[in-house]
Amino acid sequence: MMRALLSLINGLIVLLLLVVLLPKTPVYAAENTASPAEVKVNAWLGSGSEPEEKLWAPTEQILLQIEVSTNRWFTSGTQIKGIEIANVLVKQRNAFAVNYTEQENGQTWSHQRWEIALYPQASGEYVIPAATVLTQVADESGQKRSVTLMTPSMPFRVALPSAELADSKPWFAASKVQLVQDWSLKEGDVLTVGDSLVRTIKIEANDTLSVLIPHLMPMDVSPMWRAYPNSPELVDKQNRDGYVSTRQDSQTYVLQQGGEVHWPEYQLWWWNTQTGQLEQIQLEGKTLKVRHTLSSWLHYYAWHIVVFLLLATGTWLIVMGLKRYYHNHPTPLWLSFYRSLLKGEWGRCRQLLYQRLRDRKQVLALSQLSQEAELQAAALRVQTDGAKPQDFRSLWQAIRQSTSKWSKWWRLPKALPALANVEVRKSDDSA
Repeated sequence: MMRALLSLINGLIVLLLLVVLLPKTPVYAAENTASPAEVKVNAWLGSGSEPEEKLWAPTEQILLQIEVSTNRWFTSGTQIKGIEIANVLVKQRNAFAVNYTEQENGQTWSHQRWEIALYPQASGEYVIPAATVLTQVADESGQKRSVTLMTPSMPFRVALPSAELADSKPWFAASKVQLVQDWSLKEGDVLTVGDSLVRTIKIEANDTLSVLIPHLMPMDVSPMWRAYPNSPELVDKQNRDGYVSTRQDSQTYVLQQGGEVHWPEYQLWWWNTQTGQLEQIQLEGKTLKVRHTLSSWLHYYAWHIVVFLLLATGTWLIVMGLKRYYHNHPTPLWLSFYRSLLKGEWGRCRQLLYQRLRDRKQVLALSQLSQEAELQAAALRVQTDGAKPQDFRSLWQAIRQSTSKWSKWWRLPKALPALANVEVRKSDDSA
């Protein structure tokens, strides 16, 4: 009886010890078996999970990937400092990291991947300096632990991708480009001098910055219009297609003159980083007809009007001077001949022909002018009533052509000039 009671008491004591010690045993084992906190950093150039070794183009987007991993977990955000490169634009376009976990040697590692975009501005050799990475992780006891890591320095090379880009043409590098042009002119609108219209050019490009997209509308000068440029609209954003940048330029044109008004065309060159080819986009110009106002018409044709008035005034003065001169002087022989020819005064035409023949050739018979059969026939016809105006003209031209234009300078003057008129009149009477 007594032995059974002692056995019962011993069993209760063992049970009580098990109840007291059992809750603490698992915690003690967990604390002693927890792995120490480890933090690693890795960095490379490229858009994927593997580094890319290639020759980059100026203004091409280069992604610097910085990945921080730990076998515990992150307790705060990560900061990256110290990435400054001369002649390279550095921009962290995404404010959030890509977070994921993976198993390594039976442990679960937490990863943070950060992207930093680099945009070199010129050809050359570059080196990305070692960057400082500041983060916090949980240690073995669950407390926050600050960690400072350094990325390795990385060199890269930039060169012109095409010899066609050696000149000063505006261009940039992107993976995709879209160009849209819009005019504030509606269908059927009629423009008049003094009206205005707006030309807008919008360029949308992937994997670049809006400040790198070239300005296509310089401050053009034209007497047909005045241009007033508006401030450019620059937008950089991210969507499911990646990084997208937009530049929108616009100019307001106030029409100054009427007629056909022309706006120039523009060309955009860009290096396609997807295909590795140089591409060009042509943006067509525009030609419109603008109606004049009275003042614009006078202003537009002012030079023509002045020239016309000067010519008209000069012609009038010459005509009046000749009229006054010949009012007191003999009428030129050629003018008298063609006047008589128009009036059909054949006798007077014959007289002037003989007078010209005597003066130029010193002969009195038309048959002595030339031996050509055609001129001989014309000389016979002008002596009859069946003469035609063309016969008189042919003989007049023949007399003029047969005499050198320099003969009047070396020919001896006539001793009795009045005798020529008498002889011509006698010949005309005998004819």
